[in-house]
Amino acid sequence: MISYAQNQEDVFLNRVFVQYETGFYIDIGACHPTIDSVTKHFYDKGWNGINIEPIPKMFEKLSAARPRDINLNIAISNEEGESDFFTCPDALVLSTLTPQIAQDINEAGVKTETIRIETQTLKHICTTHSPKDKTVQFMKIDVEGHEQGVLESCDFSQCRPQVVLVEATKPRTRISNHEQWEHLLLEAEYLFAAFDGLNRYYVRQENKEFVEPLAQPLSCFDKYLRYAQIVQINWMRHQLQDALSQGQREQVQNVLRFISEFERRPEWMTESPAFLEQRLKEFLKNA
Repeated sequence: MISYAQNQEDVFLNRVFVQYETGFYIDIGACHPTIDSVTKHFYDKGWNGINIEPIPKMFEKLSAARPRDINLNIAISNEEGESDFFTCPDALVLSTLTPQIAQDINEAGVKTETIRIETQTLKHICTTHSPKDKTVQFMKIDVEGHEQGVLESCDFSQCRPQVVLVEATKPRTRISNHEQWEHLLLEAEYLFAAFDGLNRYYVRQENKEFVEPLAQPLSCFDKYLRYAQIVQINWMRHQLQDALSQGQREQVQNVLRFISEFERRPEWMTESPAFLEQRLKEFLKNA
C-alpha cells in the first residue's frame, strides 16, 4: 500500500480494515486531502466520511479533491457558536483553537493570524451528518491542544467509532498530554491499544480483537511505501527528463550526483519536493 499519513497511521489502520471494501471515517483536523492524510488511502479504496477543517485554504482543497466526502469548514469544540482560531500561514498544521498553544507558537518564532470560525459539537456533527445505518470505522483527532474539548463534545453512546486515534503529544514536542483527556475514552468503554510516538489508538470494547494488531510496531509485513518517497522519485525523474530533453549532459551528471548524495543524507528522504528543489540548487552551486 501507499502510506500518505505523516506517521503511517493509515498503515496501522489498514491492518484491521484491509478487508473492508467500503467504510466511513470522521477526520477532525483533516488539513490537506493528500499530504499527511490519514484518510487518503481509504478514500481511494472507495470509502467516504466527514472531514472537519477550519483552515479556509485547506477546506477548499478538500472540497475539490473529495466530492464523496462531507467537508465542513468549522472547528469542533465543547461549545457551539464562534471562536477565535489561530492559523499559522507558514506551518498550517500548527493552527489551533487554543490561545496558550498559539502563544507558545508565537514565542517559538512562528507567526499566527486570528480568524473567526464556527464551532460545533461532535455530537451535533454525528447526529446531522453521520449515516444512521453505517458504523464509523475510525475517527482521527488532530487539533493541536484542543483534544479534551473535542472528546467532551462527543456522545459515545450515540457515535461509537470502532477505532479512535488521537494526537497525544504537545505540539512540536514528544511530551505526552493524554492524561488530560484519556479518561473520557476509557469511561466510554474504549480500550487503549497503542502509542506510535505521536498518536494513541483506542478500540471500542465491542471490537477488542483490534487491540493486538494495532499494538504491533510497523514491520516488513506491512508492505507499504511512503507517498513522500514516490513524490521524490518522480521529482528526480522529471529533473533527469528535462535535462535529457534539452541535451544538457552536464546537468544530467549533476542530477545523478545529487541522487547519489541521498545515500549520505538520509534525512533528505523526509523532505518535500519544494525543499529538494532548494537542495539541488545549493548542491549545484557548490559542485
